[in-house]
Amino acid sequence: MQSVSLVGQRRTDLGKKASNDLRKSGSIPCTIYGGKENVNFSAPYNSFKNIIFTDKFMKVAIDVDGAQHEALVQSTQFHPVSDRITHIDFLELTPGKKIVVDIPVRVSGFAKGVQAGGKLEQKLKKIRVKVAVESMIDEIHLDITDLDMGKSIKVKDLNYDGIEMLTAANNPVVAISIPRAARGAAAADAAAAKK
Repeated sequence: MQSVSLVGQRRTDLGKKASNDLRKSGSIPCTIYGGKENVNFSAPYNSFKNIIFTDKFMKVAIDVDGAQHEALVQSTQFHPVSDRITHIDFLELTPGKKIVVDIPVRVSGFAKGVQAGGKLEQKLKKIRVKVAVESMIDEIHLDITDLDMGKSIKVKDLNYDGIEMLTAANNPVVAISIPRAARGAAAADAAAAKK
């Protein structure tokens, strides 16, 4: 799984004024949860570009005053007007401990159903899973080359060692829909066959 580095400084003053002062100076207040103790720290705003503004699912190696933490972004708060980041919560990754995360879905291949005139629909961009830190993956990859028109791949069709799917099993992840014109032609053929 990919990892990105972040260097921060521990925060001792946790009040609202101190947090606002940090933001004014160009830093973001952050908290790491889920470990032995919560760690409050700050880091420069620009150091979060590759962490927050990306579609990749990555671990973050955080150095807080020399102490190392491996974590995932848990939640990000934005200013309601300026849309600037105001606070980030991280979830510490502890070996042997299971966590609940949303893993992105990546689709590849040129489906048979699309070649035949169907339309590819990706119903789920992410799937919620429960997984041990050691078994975590950065994406769920689906090769749709053999997917025919009118067919789908559902959550229950996915099987990864050590990963429990929490998204409803019958939810389609990707589907090849039949265009209206093709449906009409199929219905006409069926009606003609009955005569």
